Amino acid sequence: MARNYTCIICKQNKGERTFVKHKNNLLNSDFSICKNCANGLVEKGGKNAAISICQLMNVAYIEKSYREIIEDAEGNFTDYLQKIAPYKKYVFFSDSVFTDNESQSARSSFVVTDEIMNKWGGDHTEDEYFNLEASLQNLINIKVPNTTFELMRYRQNVKLEAALNESLAEGDSNSITKLRKAYSDDLKDLGLDTLLNSKDDGTQTLGERTKDWESHAPIPEPKGSEDVENIKEYIEKWFVVPMKRVFGVATEEEVDSLYDERKKEE
Repeated sequence: MARNYTCIICKQNKGERTFVKHKNNLLNSDFSICKNCANGLVEKGGKNAAISICQLMNVAYIEKSYREIIEDAEGNFTDYLQKIAPYKKYVFFSDSVFTDNESQSARSSFVVTDEIMNKWGGDHTEDEYFNLEASLQNLINIKVPNTTFELMRYRQNVKLEAALNESLAEGDSNSITKLRKAYSDDLKDLGLDTLLNSKDDGTQTLGERTKDWESHAPIPEPKGSEDVENIKEYIEKWFVVPMKRVFGVATEEEVDSLYDERKKEE
């Protein structure tokens, strides 16, 4: 007997064959993303959207396959899933490969110079300097700063992002809420919030940053069947609404909900 699912993006109820099969045990089995929405989101949002969908579906993101199927052959996300399906070593999102030889080469050739140390301060590791420079170059690639002052604002935004990453790694819930809002508001002021989500060509994408954040601050484990609604709320707030916002279909109330400061009851 045919089974129907509900798409968490378009909210439509459709047949099983029209949906992307997910492996996320935290997502209700009656919900998924329909192929039309998945293909449309990746067509508009590119690599960022593909990584975010893979993360939610708990399927692997493989950089090389993404480039070959979607960027080079102009295929869609469904084609990508069919391409990686036979590979037994690429099953879950934890099996993802986010770099190819080109990006690995860029990392191996990176050298910390006096100029870089003066720009960011002298108290960072080589990996931290690389990520700071990559994030700054990412913003410049998206929108070239017109003045020295604007370039300085770019550096400040990158530092905000680094501070947010650090708070997420430490699990500091109070700082996370404030820094997340400050970072998002600063991107708005710079006119980069929508562009960053739709044209991100940097070394570390928003989806990759999110994966890194959540590897240190994971979704709270469900305590039982009564926790299903909390999981649904988490997915709705931190995946569905931001994706809808990027593509201009989020309501004003949904956008406002991203900045609600909710204090946890101890």
